[in-house]
Amino acid sequence: MSNILIRVAVFLGEAAIAFIVAALVVPGFTVTLPGLSTAVIAFAVCQSVFTWAASALSRKYAPALVILVGLVSTLLSLLVASQFEGGITLTGTTTWLLATLVVWAVTSLASWLLRRFVLKDRQRA
Repeated sequence: MSNILIRVAVFLGEAAIAFIVAALVVPGFTVTLPGLSTAVIAFAVCQSVFTWAASALSRKYAPALVILVGLVSTLLSLLVASQFEGGITLTGTTTWLLATLVVWAVTSLASWLLRRFVLKDRQRA
């Protein structure tokens, strides 16, 4: 049970980090503190569902599409997360495209780093 909670915390942390980085580097991407937790939870839930469904299909039919699947699931998750007031706001097509790339890259890198160092150490204990 504790491993599941740690994985959920890691996934939520990845999303929060990605939103903060995107807000810093992508013009037109804004994050407000009061709605950040709602946006992070909405994003994380959607990302989990979209990625799980799309990954199953991409592995079976075209493994080379895994990156595209990740980008599409990130875009769809950002769309859902932006529907909650007071969390994240994206203005303009360029912002949507850049935010998708930044959030996807940050969550991918954070996922790799956190799972490699945080969860790996936890599994040894």
